[in-house]
Amino acid sequence: MRLSEEEMYEICRRRDPSYDGRFFMAVITTRIFCLPSCPARMPLRKNVHFYESKSEALSDGFRGCKRCKSMEYPLGVPAWLATLENYLSDTMNRVDWEYLRLLTGMERRTLDRWYQCREGVSITQKNRRIRLTRAKEMIANGTDLGRVPYRCGFNSVSGFRAAFRSEFGITPGRTEVVIND
Repeated sequence: MRLSEEEMYEICRRRDPSYDGRFFMAVITTRIFCLPSCPARMPLRKNVHFYESKSEALSDGFRGCKRCKSMEYPLGVPAWLATLENYLSDTMNRVDWEYLRLLTGMERRTLDRWYQCREGVSITQKNRRIRLTRAKEMIANGTDLGRVPYRCGFNSVSGFRAAFRSEFGITPGRTEVVIND
């Protein structure tokens, strides 16, 4: 699938990390090229050119961005990121920040900022989304509604209900009705 330059610009404006490495955005005024997910301020459309590879951008005289580390991509992706993703998808509890500090060697705020820049959500938001999605699946499979919050790492039914409603727009009890209809 070939993307138009307008589509690529929009992807960069959204800072979508799923397109990293598929193309690079070069800023003519600064002579720097970036990944689509670069957190730097978005340049004007007239000052942007797109390349399919780093080598093309380099041969045209652009240098890598220090913010998104476009020269290091994909090597700039830390080895522990896959382990972090596995941890988030496997756990049914809240994030264990001490474990993540030992895993990554980064303090909570630094790690969370890095993850949010890369993924667009904080580690806590991602963890909560995964747990709520699992809760929805448990409800759909007939698990007792009174047990679901505690099995998904929530400390109270009211907190679970509020988080569920915020994420899905309906209450957990309403999910049973929607699924059974």
